[in-house]
Amino acid sequence: MSLVMTSPDGPWSRLPPPPPTPKPSRRGLHIGLWLLAVAVFCAGLYGLTYLFPGRVTTGADWADVSRGVLMVALVLAGLMSRQLKAKQLLRDIAIWTVIVLVGVLLYSFRGEIGGAALRIRSEIMPSYPVAAPGKEMVVSQDAGGGYYVTGNVNGKPVRFLVDTGASEIVLSPADAQRVGADLSALAFNHQVQTANGVGFGASYTAARFQVGSIALTEVPMQVNKAAMSSSLLGMTFFSRLQSFRFEGSKLYLKPKA
Repeated sequence: MSLVMTSPDGPWSRLPPPPPTPKPSRRGLHIGLWLLAVAVFCAGLYGLTYLFPGRVTTGADWADVSRGVLMVALVLAGLMSRQLKAKQLLRDIAIWTVIVLVGVLLYSFRGEIGGAALRIRSEIMPSYPVAAPGKEMVVSQDAGGGYYVTGNVNGKPVRFLVDTGASEIVLSPADAQRVGADLSALAFNHQVQTANGVGFGASYTAARFQVGSIALTEVPMQVNKAAMSSSLLGMTFFSRLQSFRFEGSKLYLKPKA
């Protein structure tokens, strides 16, 4: 039996495969795209300030804008460090640019957006006062045709039925106990006129009473002896305002200057 050698040098003489051709570096392309994206973002910011003048005026506003630009630059740099194709990279840059520009727009209109949210809340929960022009507070009429106001007595929320026929603010026993009144220490020896008739009440002074932005201190109230479906907001409160009026389905409250 004979062996035939196909190569005079034997099978161990094969040459190693040639090294792979190095791919061209994309670093320059990435840096160029990064600079382009930052420039587009800055141009978008400039366009927003031109379309909506007065939104960025103070040094603090410009400091916020600078922080936003730096954040975007860092995010884009992180994207550039990934081994992405140019098309995919441009898509990611466009998405992040739109997200940040929308965020800047929402921040610029935070006051208007907050006001709209408060107005929506007022319609859904009409007892919550909402700021109106002229430093007024407005309360919406509820579905039953009455007016309720959610205020804070000593930091605790209390829902009041507006009763301009009542001479005083009257707390129900449950609300009085919740805001910190010691019912056992009160003397229920005052006649109180309520929507349900004459009852007996005890004098109580709230250290702080707030309705929306209207804040009062040392406010005298009466605690009703009998249970009530709701506390009453009477003339003790309204007499400390500059004015109040009912207009349409709204109650407008204007504090004193």
